[in-house]
Amino acid sequence: MRITRHQLRRIIKEAVTEQPPYVLERSGVGADERFFVEVTGWRPEKIVYGPFEKAKQFSTEDEALRVQVTIDEMDGFFTRVQSASFFEG
Repeated sequence: MRITRHQLRRIIKEAVTEQPPYVLERSGVGADERFFVEVTGWRPEKIVYGPFEKAKQFSTEDEALRVQVTIDEMDGFFTRVQSASFFEG
């Protein structure tokens, strides 16, 4: 199996940092509203979704899981935690 220079850099970066960033992804929508970006407003709060480039990245999987539970309860949309490197390159 051959890997590209970009893939090798990503693999080395993940090995050095030991934890890749994580994002929250939801299915059943277009690419422009697929990832969790932020929560805006106050009573009622509004959850903003957007493309991968704007997705909020979490440094640990546990942090992403905590936000995932909150979003799923607030919005009713079920999200899943994914490594950001899954969507890159």
